[in-house]
Amino acid sequence: MTLNLLLAHLKSATAETPVVFIADSVKIGSGYHVTELKLARITSIDCGGRLAEWTETAMQLLDGSKGEFMTSSKLAAILEQSVRQVKALGNAQAHIEFAPGNNGMRKYNMQPPKLKDGNLLIQIEQSHAACKPAQEVQAGCMPTTRCCC
Repeated sequence: MTLNLLLAHLKSATAETPVVFIADSVKIGSGYHVTELKLARITSIDCGGRLAEWTETAMQLLDGSKGEFMTSSKLAAILEQSVRQVKALGNAQAHIEFAPGNNGMRKYNMQPPKLKDGNLLIQIEQSHAACKPAQEVQAGCMPTTRCCC
């Protein structure tokens, strides 16, 4: 999901709708804070020797312990200001950087928000290390001649 898509979901909710992030089936603490938004241009080489380039966005969240959940209008305002100032930030694939209890930063993938019980819920799931050539073989693709697996 991109930040522009997240922004569209936020704008479709009423302004005061609480935005609740859920990591590992547990709500991120109320009073969480968006500490930064980052745009990264990445060049990589996989274990099969293949080069790849892409751009990705990270939204870093600081776990909260008290206060209210951020409203859809407040998070939308943060995202709008950021995508205006940092070109391409809103169009790149986005992930969440978060540390439960603010200890041990992890990378999470965002699912599209869902409105439930008056809250806009955003499920985030930990990302995992993966071997791209092995994934291609499992998906039924022909392995490259330089595949390590």
